[in-house]
Amino acid sequence: MKLHKIGLITGLSPKASFVYGQKINQLVNRRLGGLTSAPMVINSIDLATISAAIDVGNWDKILTLIGNAADEAYLANAEALVICSNTLHGVAPMLSARHHTMPIIHIGDTITQAVKESQLRRVGLLGTEEVTMNQCVILDHLHYSGATIYRPDAKDMQDLDHVIVHNLYKSENMTASRAVIARTIQHLVEQVQIQGIVFGSTELEGCFTKTHQDTLRRQLKLPDFQFFKSMSLHVDAAAEFVCTGSIPQSALKGRGE
Repeated sequence: MKLHKIGLITGLSPKASFVYGQKINQLVNRRLGGLTSAPMVINSIDLATISAAIDVGNWDKILTLIGNAADEAYLANAEALVICSNTLHGVAPMLSARHHTMPIIHIGDTITQAVKESQLRRVGLLGTEEVTMNQCVILDHLHYSGATIYRPDAKDMQDLDHVIVHNLYKSENMTASRAVIARTIQHLVEQVQIQGIVFGSTELEGCFTKTHQDTLRRQLKLPDFQFFKSMSLHVDAAAEFVCTGSIPQSALKGRGE
């Protein structure tokens, strides 16, 4: 069986930098057995440089950094690109134009597919302010999921952004961070009766584990409340590409992408 080589761009999320490669290899080996592992190129970018550029909205610099990493993956014969960060998908449209022969496995498409299959009508989105406010990162894709997408109010969004950037990136103050996550979800349930939540951050998924999700379901008295974990969905799609060459259909295809 032919294995398809992927290029991973990591660095913004310390957790994702480790988890993506590990999980993709585990899924590929579980599927194909033996000593099989995934052919991949991993290019990690300095978190401090990227974070400073995001803080001042310098997306031209971010595009240059991510674009250079994509160039290196392309020269190393990667057949598809995986950006291991929700936030950095803000430059995905520009990268697609730059490397039209090396498709991007877009995290927004993997989430959209899962939400669409759930048939839920009201779903919340959590992440950094850039993810939740910037249409091109995830929201443009989720609009085609069939669900109405709700975001936290300004205060909750600010608190959540602080937790992700200042606590979870460093794996600090985890208990307090979980309290903020739970409170934000609870507010969305109370305000707009969401039926599920998208974790649009790898750090949220790592912090708010299945145990915490089950606890919150009991507290909310919503046993069927669903959690859509962007990193896990993205990793699954990347492993599928390695094994089959298949990429999730873009939610934006034919809609001006």
